[in-house]
This record gives sequence, C-alpha cells and structure tokens, in this order.
Amino acid sequence: MRFLINKAKPTLRISMVYKTKKSNTLILVLIFFLNAVRILPANSQDVHDIYSEESVRLKTDWLINPAGAEAQVYVDNKKNLILSNGLISRTFSITPDVATIGFKNLITGESILRSVRPEASVTIDGNAIEVGGLYGQPIQNYLLSDWLTKMNPQSGNFHYRNYSISPIKERFAWQKRLDWMPKDLPWPPPGKELTFHYQIGDEDLNTLFKRSISDEMRTPLIVDDFKTLDKKWVIVKSKAHERTSFINEGKPGEIMALANTFVYAQQGVPISAKVFIAKINPGTDKSKNFGPGLALALKDRIVKINLQTADNRFAFFDGSKTTSEAGMVPGKSVFLRLEIIDDMLVGSYAYNEKDWIEIGRTSLKSAENPLAIRVGKTDWVGESSDHPETGEMIRCQIE
Repeated sequence: MRFLINKAKPTLRISMVYKTKKSNTLILVLIFFLNAVRILPANSQDVHDIYSEESVRLKTDWLINPAGAEAQVYVDNKKNLILSNGLISRTFSITPDVATIGFKNLITGESILRSVRPEASVTIDGNAIEVGGLYGQPIQNYLLSDWLTKMNPQSGNFHYRNYSISPIKERFAWQKRLDWMPKDLPWPPPGKELTFHYQIGDEDLNTLFKRSISDEMRTPLIVDDFKTLDKKWVIVKSKAHERTSFINEGKPGEIMALANTFVYAQQGVPISAKVFIAKINPGTDKSKNFGPGLALALKDRIVKINLQTADNRFAFFDGSKTTSEAGMVPGKSVFLRLEIIDDMLVGSYAYNEKDWIEIGRTSLKSAENPLAIRVGKTDWVGESSDHPETGEMIRCQIE
C-alpha cells in the first residue's frame, strides 16, 4: 500500500471491488490513498434498483449458466447500500458512518456477519487509525438489526464523506496466456467498483493527538505481574529483622518489613524506556519517606515517587528535596508513574491508570538516562539504609 499525504486534512479512499460477471472468482480488494482530492458524489443512475433479495438471488447453477450473476449496487428502504452478484450480498450503512452491517450467502440464506467492525485500519507515524465502523454492539457473536440504531461512530476515526460507483478498472497489465484459457476473457473483468470516500475532522484530529501521546500507543518493553520473580530482579533488603522479605508466603512482590527499613527489587532498564509504572497496594504500611514506591537510579542521583502511608500523601523526591501531595486512599491499590517528557522527569499517580495527577517534576541533564528501576521500600533518598526508629512490622505489595 502506498500512502500520500499533504497539508490538507487526510482524505481516505477505499475501493471494494467484486469480480463477478461470468466468472467463477470472487475478489475483494482494499486500496487506500491518503491524499487531498476533489471528490464528486455518486450519480443516481449508478445505484441499480431498490434491493429485493428474492429478485436478485441467482436461481440457476452459476457454474453451468452464469447469466444474471452480475455485480450491481442497490439501495434498500433504509438508504443502506447493497453490493451483490446474485450469489452473495454485502450491506453497508452510510449513516451515521460506513459500516458493513450485512454479509449473506444468498444461495444458502446463511448470514456470514457476526459483529460490526471498522472497515479498515491504517497506520500513520506509528498511530493506528480506524476507518468507519459503528461501535456499541452489546454482544459480539451475533448481530440484531435493532442494535444498529443505538450504535455510533468513534471519535478519532476516518468518517464517511460520500461514495462513487464505476466499472472495474485495470490496475495492472496482464499478459494473457491464451493456451491456458478456454477462451479469451476480458481484462479487466466485468464488475462494479464501489468506492467510499472518508475524511477526518478537527475533533478527530484532537482525539488522535491525545491518543498519540497516551500509553495506548506505546510499545511495552517490560511487563511483570509478579506471579513469579523474574531472574532479572535483584532483591536488596535490610537486616534489621530476620523476617524482612520481598517474597512472603511464596508471593513475589509481597513485602514484609519493619516500617522504616528498606526492601526493594531492582533491575536495569532499556535506554529506550520512557515511562515506568508500578501498581502498589499500601497494605498495613505506616511510614513516611520509607513508604512503598518507584525509584529510578540515574548517573548521579535517585528520583523516586512513593506513598507516605503515615500521612496518606504522595511524595516526589527529585534527588535533593521532597515535595508531597494529599490524596492517598488507605488500603487501596494505586498506580505510581515516572515519565520522561522532553527534558523533564515527571512523577504522578492514578487510581484508574488513566487520569494521572502530577506530584512533581525535575529537569534532566543531557544524556541523563535511567540506569535502573527500583520497586519497593527505599530510604529518604531512594537508597538502602534504615531509619534509627525502625517501627513495627508491616506488609505491603508490589502488584
């Protein structure tokens, strides 16, 4: 596929070609052009007739007598478009957006379609953009026509503009081998080309921009649910109590330790890593600077974000000073996040891994990349030392 785009809003052309007339081959072709083009609406004579399945359905064996097996475009009483050759039919809604809402074997009467999906997907600058489609089907293994009135387009997609109909065009030269053919067949084969034209609006572009800078469009480098302890993790723990551990009762990530002591897991990180997220359950922890959290070891400092469970706050340490914000919910799992944005390292939290609330940020020097990640309980500066007042035994969990 070849993609062309200029400064105008992207317009998408999808051709769906059925090769049908006097042929035993059915071809579905998707062709995409991204360009700014002038598009004319379809002429009314392009639409063959009001669709009637009984009159369109081929009554003879088409391999013996293909008369009548010709591709045409029809419209039904709901203004849907139907592309059919007497053997199969494909139904497209065009309001409120283009979507395939019917695909039927006319010979057996069997419906082939179970679920409505986008018509296509294109990728631009690494961002996948869906084309058309209707969303909100409550059950995906069968489709009821009553559901269609409650289904809607999705913001951020290419949306229907208009359509055109034409005979199938020659897309490449074909060197015929007549000695292989029962007779000289026409090229291109007879048939109809139904072309939908799409465009993207300002609201869709805004949605795509938000999506492009979200985690949804990122490629995960490391994912660890701590079902087992990966050998890449190195456990670092205090000797203040013999029961201090990062694995408790066989559960990796479950920390048992004195409140104001350290115990964490550490591993190196890829240089391409830009976002670090840990889900942490505070459990019974009651500490302040030693609360469970996430830390990044840089060349000359540690930057960390952690729970101040004694005060129900979140703390951000930039390597020299700590700032904190209220908002921690006791006993509830929370996502902590450190993210490199341009030349800044930003710390934030969220209870739904979506609506992030910033706690603090620090500037990064040139080539100041994270060398290692630490999850668990560290000291004031993200290192491994204990407070003189070690406190009582607690449990918390890196989930």
